[in-house]
Amino acid sequence: MQRDGTTSVEAFVGKALATYEVVVSAFDAGARGALSSWLSPEVYDAFSKAIGEREEVGEATVETLFSSIELEIVEARVEEERMELSIRFTSESFKLLRRPVSLFFRNVSTPLRNVGIWTFARNPAVPDDLWRVVATQTEG
Repeated sequence: MQRDGTTSVEAFVGKALATYEVVVSAFDAGARGALSSWLSPEVYDAFSKAIGEREEVGEATVETLFSSIELEIVEARVEEERMELSIRFTSESFKLLRRPVSLFFRNVSTPLRNVGIWTFARNPAVPDDLWRVVATQTEG
């Protein structure tokens, strides 16, 4: 990250955390438009497909509230035309979910625990190239 001089590790981690919260909330809300600026085309397509599958059965997330998010940098690579940083996110959240036949169907007093690795990438040769999520992997 110092190679292109755009940000410090601390600043990147703060932005990655904010991106995680925005992307998860937009995904839960089915807001495809909000996802496109944060995700690579391949990741966007996978998220959009999952949103479509939820829509087909009438499921919707009314609200997502994070109770905690921990992160850990697990890998970093710098190549001539690509910088990548992989972060393991461990989060607990409360989600109010709705189905068409009932108002809410999940006990919201129990947090959902998610663990996943998200890989962010950008081209350091392009000054205005944004960090985007280029891969996601669920653990556990």
